[in-house]
Amino acid sequence: MFLYEVDPLFFYDNNDDGFGDFSGFIKKIDYFNFLNIDGIVFPDIFNQEDIILKNVQVNIFDKYGNINELKKIINLLAENKKEFFIEINLEKILNSAIIKTSLEDFKLKDISQFIEEENSFSNNDLNWNTEKRINAFKKIIEFWTKINVNNFIFTDFEYLYDSNNKLDSKLLKQLKILYSTTKEISPKAKIGIKSLFFQNKIINTIFKKYISVICDFYIDASYSLIATEKKYPFDIMKKFVYKNVFKKIKKIKIKKQNISKYFISFNNNKIGRVNSRWLNENNLINESNKCLLMLSNMLPYSSITYYGDEIGTLRLNINSKDDFYDYEYVEKKRKMEFNEFKILDFEYSQKFLSRINAQSTFVWSNELNGGFSKHKKIFRKLPINYLTHNLKNEYSYPDSIVNFFRNIINLTKKFSFNNDSEKEKMIIKLRNKTFIIKICEKEEQKLIVINLSNKSINKKINNNWEVKISTLPNKTYNDSIKMLCPYESLILSKKTKN
Repeated sequence: MFLYEVDPLFFYDNNDDGFGDFSGFIKKIDYFNFLNIDGIVFPDIFNQEDIILKNVQVNIFDKYGNINELKKIINLLAENKKEFFIEINLEKILNSAIIKTSLEDFKLKDISQFIEEENSFSNNDLNWNTEKRINAFKKIIEFWTKINVNNFIFTDFEYLYDSNNKLDSKLLKQLKILYSTTKEISPKAKIGIKSLFFQNKIINTIFKKYISVICDFYIDASYSLIATEKKYPFDIMKKFVYKNVFKKIKKIKIKKQNISKYFISFNNNKIGRVNSRWLNENNLINESNKCLLMLSNMLPYSSITYYGDEIGTLRLNINSKDDFYDYEYVEKKRKMEFNEFKILDFEYSQKFLSRINAQSTFVWSNELNGGFSKHKKIFRKLPINYLTHNLKNEYSYPDSIVNFFRNIINLTKKFSFNNDSEKEKMIIKLRNKTFIIKICEKEEQKLIVINLSNKSINKKINNNWEVKISTLPNKTYNDSIKMLCPYESLILSKKTKN
């Protein structure tokens, strides 16, 4: 399954006020048919991170539009056979607010009328097993089910997480309560959990014991922390090490029937884009972005593509500390000074790791504001590569990143990963910085070879394999392959011998 994560606030501005909105999303909704993705993921639009619900009457929800436009989005996606998923930020529901209305005539722009501070919530008592908190949670789920949304992704529950890589009883109890409560309201609901911090041991335990107990699927967002300091992943960047990616994937142990329930997510709205951290921004941009898309979408699991990744969007054009406009930046800097990190290292890392890099506007063209808005000044800077990597340019070239993305999705959907008999004949190997997947079907064999390195690698592939897709479209494959170029990745096939 292929999902696409996007915040309408950053997608397209239809009323030219400098912010993306629901009507802009509706205007561009055919784009998702072109990509051939299976569903859309929205962040928790009830609890945007930039809103302070307690004392400051600031409300960004009016930038989106109204409830009827949201309903139209959900209906249009359903008509186009695409599922709609909404993230539910558990920590903010718990600590900040209760939705206290029937929500029958709810309007997003009037949300401040329906939110009250819950003074009884204590930082020392973060459990969900109180009636008042469960009722708050129920009202949010009930709102979404009333407008035909039954796919939920629970996020931001790390405050319950014991970092010893074990699922403790406290965390399990809380997730079980939320899972069962949601199922009571909507028995057909699909419920996922998403974490940046769960390590492989926890993930394997979830799939071994707790699928359909605490969740129906799991989104592994820990890939977004690649090349970061372990103790301070959002603050300090480290050198990209290929073997760490290999180890991560290799140690995931999931039974055949659950393969499609494990989602890989390389980028999200919490941290800067992986793309800028692991590639050379001045060289081989197309090849390296294609390679990353191949890795995230050609594995035998499901995947979530973060908006802009399919056109090669990199980090923002940040030149000074004033460009961050991130209220956490100063506090982070103080923390790094206290822990005796070099401030120059921190400031350089933030150009890549700051979450504002993952909240850029979608780049439709190389025109004013990247084609996002006609407003004189939008609320975000543009990515450093927007002049070359925008959808208008990408559409123009058959071998562009977005067309490559579309092609691998179309091809992967023919691979029958969800067929048990096929999965029994699938071999996954990691060799010399090269990821290899071999799928042996009754009539045809498929081979996926991914070079994640920025260096050439010796790799022999016989000429009886036919190249279906390559990250190097101009390379001729007439003879046996003896070497893979930097970031060169291939999908090959051949007939199965009787």
